[in-house]
Amino acid sequence: MNRIKRKIAALALASVLIVQTACGGNVLTTVRLALASSGPLVNSLVAAGVLKQEQAGPIITDFTDGSNVALTLQTDFKACAKDRPCKLRAAQKAETGFRAIINRQHFAANPRVQQIADIASGILSSLVIFYGGTSPNATVMVAMDAGPPLTDDQIEARVKPDADKLKQLMKMDK
Repeated sequence: MNRIKRKIAALALASVLIVQTACGGNVLTTVRLALASSGPLVNSLVAAGVLKQEQAGPIITDFTDGSNVALTLQTDFKACAKDRPCKLRAAQKAETGFRAIINRQHFAANPRVQQIADIASGILSSLVIFYGGTSPNATVMVAMDAGPPLTDDQIEARVKPDADKLKQLMKMDK
């Protein structure tokens, strides 16, 4: 893909993310779209010589698979409505699915790619914890307030900064 096509793809992705966020898109939408749009970033890392060409395909596949995990989680959350135990099970399933992708070790090929995967994993671990479970994958314990469980909106507000950081890292360097 030449430089102009990569920039057009990046602009299109940015537009989609802005529209999704402005139209009430949630954290999972941001994560899903960011992971699904990994091609331009990965290709730019190859062009910059920080990734080998043969690493690009497996990394893009893993990001696409991660995006599918986020899509499934969105669908499961919608089906759960206000049922917290259902949402906990859905978050645990997503966390386990994404951990299997990480275990393929393709993300470890580049520090930036690894950071993106770590943030996505952290968001999923946070969801598990916020919905009342424990996460064997959590590298940082999430501070939980004593008192009533957080609402879905409060949970989303807590993980939004990580989703925003993920979105920023997926942008191609100029």
